[in-house]
Amino acid sequence: AESSTRTVLRLMPERGDIVAVRQRQYLVTEIVPPAAEGAMTVVRLVCLDDDAQGRPLEVLWELELGARVGLTMNPHVLIYGKLGLPTVIVQEGGYSLEAVGAASHAFMVAFRAARGC
Repeated sequence: AESSTRTVLRLMPERGDIVAVRQRQYLVTEIVPPAAEGAMTVVRLVCLDDDAQGRPLEVLWELELGARVGLTMNPHVLIYGKLGLPTVIVQEGGYSLEAVGAASHAFMVAFRAARGC
């Protein structure tokens, strides 16, 4: 029998990212890097879903099956926002309706913070 190994690369979240964990959307509030070789990353989250809004959750990111980064803090938002120029924001199609509200909010928070609003 032939054995095969499959490597799955998963994006590590950063503070301010929106992630999907346990079939809910969360805002990443803190990342605690592994304390030692072979240890796991602790990710502290707060729920964005209407029926559990504000509820905290702490997970070991590497062990969370199906966890993924849905929206990351894009450095371009921060760069363009600091230019102080008029800005047009265009949203492409293809987003799930459930994720649009949280993603739009996170984008605008980052954009306004970069512009000093």
